[in-house]
Amino acid sequence: MVLKSKKGNILDLFGIIVFLVSFAIIVIVGFFAFSEYQLQSADQINDTRVADIHSSGEAALLAFDGLFLFVFVGLIIFTAISAFFIPTHPAFFFAGVLMLVLAVMVGAQISNFYETFRDTPQIAAASSQFSIMTFILDRLPFLLTIAGGIIMIMLYTRFRRGG
Repeated sequence: MVLKSKKGNILDLFGIIVFLVSFAIIVIVGFFAFSEYQLQSADQINDTRVADIHSSGEAALLAFDGLFLFVFVGLIIFTAISAFFIPTHPAFFFAGVLMLVLAVMVGAQISNFYETFRDTPQIAAASSQFSIMTFILDRLPFLLTIAGGIIMIMLYTRFRRGG
């Protein structure tokens, strides 16, 4: 199993960035497509069962907003806890700081990309339904700085001397 020996480090922030933005875009595009389908099918089908299915589908897609927060916090906690189990020499602290700065810079670009995506006129109505995703991704550089700081504290507090 590949993940059996996987331990957290500061480089995991890049994976978290990619996962979060991909997750948000997929959910928003899915909600947009579902909303468009609802609008087109509402005129054709006037059945209460279909309306119930539509409302259930919409509620299920909107639940991903709360799940996004859970996934974000869970990924940070998992990475911080798994980073604690790596005995890392303090000499690598400066490399970790450089990687954290790079992750924050990439996070700023991704945050700007997401802002442009969500403000697209076709997507704006759908993306306005996901306030938690928007809150987190708009503040991604700040949140990455905090998460990276926590991960670095966990990573460098376990150094042991000797054999």
